[in-house]
Amino acid sequence: PTNILYEFIKHMGKKSKEQICKLFNRIINEGELPKDWITSVIVLLPKPKDWEGNLNV
Repeated sequence: PTNILYEFIKHMGKKSKEQICKLFNRIINEGELPKDWITSVIVLLPKPKDWEGNLNV
């Protein structure tokens, strides 16, 4: 797992985001993931009880 959190990417500068994008595009184009990325961790983010399907809550 990369342990790169969305909040971290959200606040990155333009140049850093471009580098991350290049990395992911290279992975997609070559069809190979780094060995450490084969295992993933899924974290569930609970929504408020009455969220009515709005994903921006």
